[in-house]
Amino acid sequence: MDAVAPLESPPLFSLYRVLETEKKVVLSTVEIWRSVSWDAVASRSISAPEKRIFRDSIAILDGLYDEVAGGWVSEKEPHDSKRCYAVLDTACKIQALALVTLFDTHLELNLLVSNPSNIPCSFVPPERQTRGAGSALIKNLQEYGKDIVVDPLDSAIPFYRNRGFERTGVRQAINDLYVLRAPRSPEAPKAACICTML
Repeated sequence: MDAVAPLESPPLFSLYRVLETEKKVVLSTVEIWRSVSWDAVASRSISAPEKRIFRDSIAILDGLYDEVAGGWVSEKEPHDSKRCYAVLDTACKIQALALVTLFDTHLELNLLVSNPSNIPCSFVPPERQTRGAGSALIKNLQEYGKDIVVDPLDSAIPFYRNRGFERTGVRQAINDLYVLRAPRSPEAPKAACICTML
């Protein structure tokens, strides 16, 4: 993986662009996370809303697996606008994965999924959760100086709203999900490492 930038100061997370050679690591991670998520869904100790979050996580993991396995990530086209990123903690453990498409006017956060052990619920004790990987990724992408567009599942809307995203309309798609945008932060410096990476 190509190191992009520490996401916090002191760095609690680092952002890496996933290259073709690391696809197997990402696919293996997705399979493990999918298994953990299914275990959570089958658990009797979590509530129905918590099960919904894990089911949504499984749907995102399935989409991520299909995109990465199907060649969405490629080194053959280094200027391709589509990227896969991994957010690693200080122990180099993947805590979040994301697929991002770059456009001239904005970034589209296609898929963002956290390690299921980080989902706040009764299935995972709080002391075993690593919090903030998704937020750190979004904060870093905002420093690029472009709007970030997401089309989240209903269970993820509070996550994005809590990070400054605003509803801008309803996408005319199969699921008619909300489209949210994060406002550009005029005081946020553009991160050179992100510009060279993207």
